[in-house]
Parts: sequence; C-alpha cells; structure tokens
Amino acid sequence: ASTAQTAPDPPLVLLRLAENYVELEYAAQRENDSTAANVVAAARKKAIEHYRRIRNDYPAFPKLDEILYYLGYEYEKSGDLAHARAMYRQLVKEFPSSAYVTKIPKSLAPR
Repeated sequence: ASTAQTAPDPPLVLLRLAENYVELEYAAQRENDSTAANVVAAARKKAIEHYRRIRNDYPAFPKLDEILYYLGYEYEKSGDLAHARAMYRQLVKEFPSSAYVTKIPKSLAPR
C-alpha cells in the first residue's frame, strides 16, 4: 500500500503471485483427494484476481499481452467463456502481433 502506483515493482509482484496460484492449481489437479477441486477453484480465483488487478491498475505494463492471454486462459479453465472471449478479443485488438494471439483456441478466437 505504501508503494507508489508508478513504481515498477507492484505489477511484477502481482504477476508472480498470479503465477504462484496457477502453480498451486496444477499441483492440486495432480492430487487425487476430496479437497483438490476446491483448491483448484480457489487458486484459479486468486490468479484471476491478480491478473485482473494488473490489467486494470497497470495498463502500461510491458507484458500486458501476456496478462490478457493468461487471464483469458484462466477464465476459460473456470468455464467462464464469455470473459475468456472478452480477454482474447482485447488481446487481439490491442496486441495483434503478439505471439500470444496464436495461442488463442480457435473455438474462442474473436471473429
């Protein structure tokens, strides 16, 4: 909270937090117990929260194309296809030459 909004660190910290939650998702998916699904859902929700915060609070972040792609991907994995399409659409619109554009699933690609 005491770090200035324009400091370079906050979006990098948020990105690392989001990535850590994604790693937790994958680890929980490998488990075969009754709590795995809850852990996956909770971790995915937190990853989305951090990716969204970067997107909303740091629109000049140099890796914004990456953020939009992974935000769309996490929405897709959560079953929220409307938000996934919206993120992929924004990615294509704002970063048409990004390597992440080619990773968008054909079924969710903007038309």
